[in-house]
Amino acid sequence: MKKMDEGSARSAALGLYGLKSIPEDFCVQECLALPSSTSSEPPFHYLRLRKRGVTTFEAVGRLAEALGISVQAVCYAGLKDEDGITEQLVGVPAGVELGRLERLDGSAHALPEGGFVHVEHHGRHDHPIAIGALEGNLFSVVMRALSRSQAETVARLGGGTFYFLNYYDTQRFGVAGGPETTHRIGQALEVGDFEQALALVRTSGSADSEAAQRHPGPASAYFASCDPRRVAFYHNAYASFRWNAALSGLVADVCPHGHVRVAAGEIEFRLAPAQRDVIAVLARRHELPYARHRVQSGAIEQTPAPRDTVVQVRLRCSAVADDELHPGHAKVRLSFFLPSGSYATMCGRQIRLSCLGESPC
Repeated sequence: MKKMDEGSARSAALGLYGLKSIPEDFCVQECLALPSSTSSEPPFHYLRLRKRGVTTFEAVGRLAEALGISVQAVCYAGLKDEDGITEQLVGVPAGVELGRLERLDGSAHALPEGGFVHVEHHGRHDHPIAIGALEGNLFSVVMRALSRSQAETVARLGGGTFYFLNYYDTQRFGVAGGPETTHRIGQALEVGDFEQALALVRTSGSADSEAAQRHPGPASAYFASCDPRRVAFYHNAYASFRWNAALSGLVADVCPHGHVRVAAGEIEFRLAPAQRDVIAVLARRHELPYARHRVQSGAIEQTPAPRDTVVQVRLRCSAVADDELHPGHAKVRLSFFLPSGSYATMCGRQIRLSCLGESPC
């Protein structure tokens, strides 16, 4: 296996942090196609949830507490990162007292510095929002710490097409700044090792850690008490880890001398700097099998859900500007749409890798 030289490794490491220097650099808006309501009194309120500094799981927990309902009564289509400014729809039963939403502001003291959870009424609808129902997400991200020539190269991608390998990124496997453990929790749950799974939750650094540490009874009882969507997330994280390994093997097979290995914590990717190699992977296999775990009638069910190996994206890029956070460097803002389940950070990393012109030694 070819590895990066020292200079390439430094550049790749830079690419890992150059996308999310501050939350305002990473803005996400969910795209959800909604059918028209037909009843005069639709049974669900749709709320627009805008947040910063907390995960969707945490924000939903705060919302449920403010409204006086169970977490399971709040429905949503997907999960959004905590290290950015994100917007999505959530659904709650129409009978809730929306005036209680003011209580969300009262819990601001418990949020991370600069964090917020804002909710406003969007409308009423006939159906709950289901996990996996969204079409995709709109992204506006700032790429920083570039040389002027690198930034100009990125800006020239605007209006054009870019192909990137569709790996699950590190946020799938742990919280920002914490260990990558969610896939290991899922692996333990797959084999019924609840003690190991609970031990990993306790050290995960996630919002669940404290509750897991306080849990006094059997480990299996802890997971039985969890929102089943959270348990399904752990299973999906392990499935995602295995899917990444399959894509990594495919990349190694298709372009054995045209890829680099990039490590992000405990997670490693094989990336192809040259667009021709990414397209060659697409030509060999346009998708790989994936087993998705979803909650149906309170139970977790597994269904096949093939995932694209490569995503094609059209980019809009702003003019190159000075990077105020990294003096002597430049920045550029990229705007684009990605289908559900694809990661803007993974797209950005590969844009950066490609524009830096790195190649395996």
